[in-house]
Amino acid sequence: MAGQSAADETGDEPSGGKGRVERGHDGTPGSLVYAGFAAAMTVGRFGGGFFLERFGKAAVVRAGAISATRRGWSAPRGQVS
Repeated sequence: MAGQSAADETGDEPSGGKGRVERGHDGTPGSLVYAGFAAAMTVGRFGGGFFLERFGKAAVVRAGAISATRRGWSAPRGQVS
């Protein structure tokens, strides 16, 4: 058929024609994590001034550092991410 690649015609796409799926995983968990990240960034960008005025720069930076380094947010204990 005109306009199709050879991989489309033979069915030899790595993902089986279902989008980018590797190692038996779908994209749902990654999409949810990214959505949470984008929402947190949006709240931080719009609400950051409030926190800076109320608590001060040092306290906001300290709280951000603590929340970014808490174990368990990126990988369960005992596993390397």
